Amino acid sequence: MTAQTSISAEVQRERRHRSGLSRHAAARVAAFVEEVVDEVRRAPVDVTQLQAGGVAGSLLQGAAGVAFFLTEASRLCGGDPCGEGAQRWYDLAEAWARGARTEDWGGSASGVFLGEAGLAYVDATIGVARRDPVRVSTAVRTMDRVTRRAHEVSDGFRPTDLFGGAAGVVCTTRDLLARLAGAADHARARQTLARIHRRALARVLGARETSADGAPPNVGIGHGLAGELFVLVSAVGVEGVGDRIERLIALRKRDRKGRTYWLSPRQSLATLGSWCNGMPGHAMLWMEVARQTRASRFAELARGAIETTAHLPSGGAGLCCGMPGAALVLLRHADLTGVPADEARAEELLLRTMAADRQHPGRGLAFWQGSLGLALVGMMRLSGEHRLPCIEPFGFDPAEPERGDAS
Repeated sequence: MTAQTSISAEVQRERRHRSGLSRHAAARVAAFVEEVVDEVRRAPVDVTQLQAGGVAGSLLQGAAGVAFFLTEASRLCGGDPCGEGAQRWYDLAEAWARGARTEDWGGSASGVFLGEAGLAYVDATIGVARRDPVRVSTAVRTMDRVTRRAHEVSDGFRPTDLFGGAAGVVCTTRDLLARLAGAADHARARQTLARIHRRALARVLGARETSADGAPPNVGIGHGLAGELFVLVSAVGVEGVGDRIERLIALRKRDRKGRTYWLSPRQSLATLGSWCNGMPGHAMLWMEVARQTRASRFAELARGAIETTAHLPSGGAGLCCGMPGAALVLLRHADLTGVPADEARAEELLLRTMAADRQHPGRGLAFWQGSLGLALVGMMRLSGEHRLPCIEPFGFDPAEPERGDAS
């Protein structure tokens, strides 16, 4: 009996765990999470422990990402399973950032995932966890200062994209505002965050969809139009961005088997399996549009993107570029449909992803581009949180299914 057949049978006969997984899969996820947390806890706090070739101070690949992971692990698991690790990793990221040049940030010095805004976001998150209003306010002021220069990006990033530009700022300010909701001792920080959010949102709303030289745009979720559109749909709703939705739909392509895909001009077909540049990111966008509109045409787009994602090969360990990103998207689709076959397919990919991750020990610690992102998503699911960390705000629940027809 294959693993997929076994899971499918189990899905049909067992009450689902609050994670949205069968109890068999939930147990496997819990074991994986425990192993990764132990690995991080035992690692010396040093840049040599980070993923080679990454931006050492960043949320995406560096010490800031490790600090965020440990902070969220403490929140989700109770207590502080890694001691003062989060603070020590944050201190390492901050020390690296003090000596970093703009080019050291990978072309996105003021962004969230590869820039100083991400470091400030992690600082604020630690402050929230420690109930330290002074630390939160200081971090938010830093974010305010840094994001005023959000246009200073290079190396192919759009100034309004998700990973390097204003769209990422919209996401993290929404998350912090949700974490601080109702806290009287954070009133000033909330006011500053609201101002940063409005400024970043205005930049995304006003962004050109082509470059200044008229070159075709990147259409991916990490660095292009799909990410900016996802943020706008999530933050302000579908109304008001209908023209953008139609323009992105017009850019879709189909393969010889009729499967839908979007491909940026400078991307190869090999990137289609990645969340950041390929179909998993597009599937996430169209699922959110369908969830909000209940329109059958968007539900069909979402299903088409999911089917393409399911048939694409993907490699690597990270939520950004590897199998975990595709697994997360298939899990969300299964949450929305409740169809046993969708649940079985998503679980099979998730378990295969975790097994593949454990086959490459010693690769170095990384959050969005390593084991830590997959482990955090696992922890969140086991706690009943089904959102995407950093991108979807604290408390957000994407589980409401598509239904009806508003087209």
